[in-house]
Amino acid sequence: MTKSEHRPLPVLYPFAAIVVLVLFAFLFLDRQAAVMSGHWPGWLSGPSAAITDVGASWWILTLTTLVIFAAWAWKQFARSDFAGRMSTTIISMCFYVLISVGLAALIVNIIKRLIGRPRPFMADDHGIFSFNPLARNFDFESFPSGHATTNGAFFMALALLFPRFRWPLLVIGVCFALTRVFIGVHFPSDVTAGFGFGMWFAFAVAVWFSRYGIVFDKSLRLK
Repeated sequence: MTKSEHRPLPVLYPFAAIVVLVLFAFLFLDRQAAVMSGHWPGWLSGPSAAITDVGASWWILTLTTLVIFAAWAWKQFARSDFAGRMSTTIISMCFYVLISVGLAALIVNIIKRLIGRPRPFMADDHGIFSFNPLARNFDFESFPSGHATTNGAFFMALALLFPRFRWPLLVIGVCFALTRVFIGVHFPSDVTAGFGFGMWFAFAVAVWFSRYGIVFDKSLRLK
């Protein structure tokens, strides 16, 4: 093997950082969140309840699929070089978002059912460190947060596609993810794990795409 073959993939370093942040939240933030569940100030819980479903993956998957079909139709009927280039770019970008969000959400929804962590409002009866694998019950599907995963994957994908706006996009994504804590359905560690995994997964997909020259070049810049 060459020296370069021994180098870890660049996606492994942020994953390790995410694990550390999850452990910190698990040990130092979750207990307080359990105490605050159902008692967050109205100026936090009210708006959070109104916007929390931005993290539902179905609308992102539906919208990107519709845009793909629209771009394909434009390419077929416009029949111009400009339309061909633009539609190909749009389709590639939407496929990137679709794969990043769809697969990340699927993986996390499987994991959360295998782990079976009680939600914060169940803390009095089950504690914050108990696990009930394969409980097949909404009350025991807290870790990781599916909505936060979608937020992480979606806003990281947008940050990579539109790097000029990367920091505002990521801050907005974090704010949406935190609504899951303020409405009392997730612990901070659930949100940290979900959002972090979503970000990491979107970045990993971008690295994979870049190796084949799809959407990104090898320096992870847009083609």
